[in-house]
Amino acid sequence: MKAAFRSAIPPSQRPSVSPSSVDPIDMHAMTTSESGIGVNASGGSGTGVNASGRTGLAASGSAVGLSASGPVAIEAAGGGGQGVNATNNSGTLATIKAVNSGTNSGIHATSKGRGGVFGGNLAQIQLSPGSGATHPKSGSRGDLYADKNGRLWFCKKGGTTATWHQIA
Repeated sequence: MKAAFRSAIPPSQRPSVSPSSVDPIDMHAMTTSESGIGVNASGGSGTGVNASGRTGLAASGSAVGLSASGPVAIEAAGGGGQGVNATNNSGTLATIKAVNSGTNSGIHATSKGRGGVFGGNLAQIQLSPGSGATHPKSGSRGDLYADKNGRLWFCKKGGTTATWHQIA
């Protein structure tokens, strides 16, 4: 691994650093390397990067602020607050975008209260119309489906031959 930063102080003259004597910024790395990687961390079978503080991890970039991959790419838990808080000040793109190339959900939310709360000045929720002229044959109880003709369907009984009711 190439070093993203180098110290001008010889190793024998560098001060020892303990957590109580650390500056507010423990490490700052900048790179002009061809790879463009400022910090590259691997924990093997452990944790690659562990960050804590008022802001545990802050990331920004001209194209992508944070990129992660893995069976669970990002895991967040809010200790009495929000697990994930996302803000988009551009007003031109989605604040959170979820894409699943498989057949499972793009977003899955559960709660002891409401599973989701949506608000918007133009509409609270927009369903992109499906390609079918009517509802699909199969479905799961509680599914909503907007067909290409602008009709809205509700799945009352799920299964391979589901029972659908037109609600709009």
